[in-house]
Amino acid sequence: APHGVLAYLDREDPTALPHVLDERLTGATPRVLIHVEGTRATSSGHGVSNISSAVLEAAIRHDALLVPVRFSGGLPVAPAQTRLDFPFEMGAQEIFIGTPLSPEVFASTNLAEAKALVCDAITRVGDPDGQEAPLMGDPVFGTRVNAWRESTGASQAHAVMLECLRDMPAVSPASARLLDALSDGVLSLRDTPEDRYLEGVARPLFGPKGPKITIG
Repeated sequence: APHGVLAYLDREDPTALPHVLDERLTGATPRVLIHVEGTRATSSGHGVSNISSAVLEAAIRHDALLVPVRFSGGLPVAPAQTRLDFPFEMGAQEIFIGTPLSPEVFASTNLAEAKALVCDAITRVGDPDGQEAPLMGDPVFGTRVNAWRESTGASQAHAVMLECLRDMPAVSPASARLLDALSDGVLSLRDTPEDRYLEGVARPLFGPKGPKITIG
């Protein structure tokens, strides 16, 4: 079901994807980003091999362009043991945007050929020779993330977000209060809607053993 800018799909329901696509492509901003295989790859040698026919049918139905997008450089050459939530070794990732495909291009061909055309366009954009390799990692940043996780019990995702926040050259007043609490050891909040919201942001970033949060 749609949830803000994201849409969560029931894979067992064949009508779920067409419904979301129709909803998004007829809205005020008719565009949608789809991870076509519905899962994350574990190595850089994994090309796109499948796409739901519902995506092609929706493009034809709404006369919508299909824009190939490839996330590159964030996966190792050898398959990772688990799916990665962040680029390999906390490095970087490049995003390549290809030439839009008109629905007319694949509307006149059979489904298998149309799928192959789109998958090939995604696989080749930014990596026409199939030689994708991981970009350079950031071991210093990775060490900081692991240290925060170990000392506070925060999740990897929240530790990454916090360390990114530390690296920002300028932050909002609310974010500055969060960062000050890292050195002060406590985040003092008032019982206001704004500070209650800040509490909700701070707790997972700080983890169960990080800076204390007081309200009063």
